[in-house]
Amino acid sequence: MVKERKRACGRGGGGGGVVPRDLPHDLVAGEVLTRLPAKSLMRFKCVSKLWRSTISHPCFCKAHRARSRLSRRDGCGGLIMVFPETITDDDDNDLLVGVGFFYATLPSSQGPPVIDLLYQFRIGSPRTEEEEEGVSYMKDYQGYTRFINGLFCLYTADRVSICNFSTREIMDLPAPPTRPFQKCLHYLGFDSTTNEYKVLKVCSVKYCKDEEEEEGEKLYFDSKFDVLTLGKDMSWRSLRDAPAIDAWKLSACIDGRLYWWDPAGRELVHFSFNNERFGFTSRPPRTRRHVGAIYQFRGDLALLVGFVDQALALWVFESGLGQTIEDHGETRDVKAYAWCLRHIQVPYPIANRDLKFLANLPTGEVLMTGIEEAAANSNSNSPFPMPIYSYDHTSRKSEKFITGKNYPSSRRKHARKLQVFYYEEDITPLDHLITNK
Repeated sequence: MVKERKRACGRGGGGGGVVPRDLPHDLVAGEVLTRLPAKSLMRFKCVSKLWRSTISHPCFCKAHRARSRLSRRDGCGGLIMVFPETITDDDDNDLLVGVGFFYATLPSSQGPPVIDLLYQFRIGSPRTEEEEEGVSYMKDYQGYTRFINGLFCLYTADRVSICNFSTREIMDLPAPPTRPFQKCLHYLGFDSTTNEYKVLKVCSVKYCKDEEEEEGEKLYFDSKFDVLTLGKDMSWRSLRDAPAIDAWKLSACIDGRLYWWDPAGRELVHFSFNNERFGFTSRPPRTRRHVGAIYQFRGDLALLVGFVDQALALWVFESGLGQTIEDHGETRDVKAYAWCLRHIQVPYPIANRDLKFLANLPTGEVLMTGIEEAAANSNSNSPFPMPIYSYDHTSRKSEKFITGKNYPSSRRKHARKLQVFYYEEDITPLDHLITNK
């Protein structure tokens, strides 16, 4: 029962009013707490055992995420921006010591295009004892994966940890197998058929068959793949009959599939997180080998070729008209895909200036940056802020974001390490997310 108390109305009014002394907990949780950002909710877990239990409950977490999506203007979340972190040694040399993870707001169509960093995600010890939020040194970690539903992994050759950016949780996973290969990378994926998260470890080696030549098919490649289903596998599973890939070139994950170039550059190799099978996609017709860097462009596989006639050229693997096929007496509809060459008019300041795609937004916009533009506007020995542009494919317009005062700077030699991921808050505890509770 809700307790009530009477109090007099303000001046000029007669009679009494009835106001609740204590609001029902369900009302507070459903109408107040679900409207708060994740960072506040993590602090409010300390209010009481009841609040901790409520905020951690899967039903509340789902309600919070649903309300967050509805309340955001334009249906957009935020950005996770990963900047290189450096220190200066006694000889004034700039040393890369790790990366810092920042949460940034996305500009809305209702106001100026301002992007600002709100807070940092700390991994390990802060840079100084006085720094409350502390920039994250990766410390013992060597790399990180892309973000999926607010989750990402940190890893070394023999250690993997999964992190939830919203809850600030870090959980160690079973140790992966170690392999004496030159390059080992990890990828976080999501199986949409079972709602399970998976981590793929890829170890690759390459060496020259002919010591006098290091090009084309003179190089020998070998790759080994291991996969772990979170909350299900107690140990990693090796994938047999896996093809070799070129792990030294860019890869992309699109609609649950990871794409790489094959070593010879004749076709693309893909791995599906759903069925854990490999497949191949032919490169665009009448194109040279390794025709472009692999990216995601508005949800489609794309190969970034370069600049042609002052426009950015890229091949996009787009779906066309569907077709009906007969399979063992049953008919089903399938999408037909084909390579299409697209040209994008990009802002003049970043044209031909080491342009880099950063992220795709649900609104259809693509974020990009121009490293050489930033370097040209700054002293080569000084850090400079990386410019961020958005490109709207529908209106064919580009816009430069205004960076706020908390936007960090990077030196030129580390600038290409900038990574940007689209992000939506998910306060579900890790033990619920990876065990499907």
